Amino acid sequence: MVKLVISRASGECTATQKKAYRALKKKGKEPQDSAEVVAKFRTLRVANLLLRLDKEAVDKKTAELAFTKKAAEQGQKMIILTANG
Repeated sequence: MVKLVISRASGECTATQKKAYRALKKKGKEPQDSAEVVAKFRTLRVANLLLRLDKEAVDKKTAELAFTKKAAEQGQKMIILTANG
């Protein structure tokens, strides 16, 4: 029974894809190559990740500088503990 449901869903998906392809072809547009689309989104995802990492590094450095400045105003020394020693 499960195989029947999966088979029917697969058939409906294929039919929908064929309809979309025919509609694009009728309008005179060729569907984009899926490899190009995947590459484009992968590039965007990597760029977004790099931007977030840069932002996190800047935020961390800013917080560290603010903490250092506050500690200096209070006459305290800052000790930074790292996992690597």
